[in-house]
Amino acid sequence: NTINSMFGAGLAKSTVAATTTPLPTTLSTTNVLVLDALGSVRSASFFFVSPNQLNLLMPNATASGEATLLVFVTRSL
Repeated sequence: NTINSMFGAGLAKSTVAATTTPLPTTLSTTNVLVLDALGSVRSASFFFVSPNQLNLLMPNATASGEATLLVFVTRSL
C-alpha cells in the first residue's frame, strides 16, 4: 500500500480528516476509484480531504504501473 496526495481544485466540499479505522472510502462526499494497469477498479481510502488536496491510501492488490484515478464529488443541486 502507498500513501498518495492529489492536488487540484474542487476535490471535496469541505476539509475533513478520517477518524475511523478502517479508513473510509467516502469522506466529505468525495470518493476515488483507481483503475490500475491490469484494468481492475478499486476504491481508495482517505486520510484527509479538502477542496484543494486529497491524501489517500491506494487499495490493496493495485497492480504496479500506470493507473488512472477518478475523483467523484457529490454535489447537491
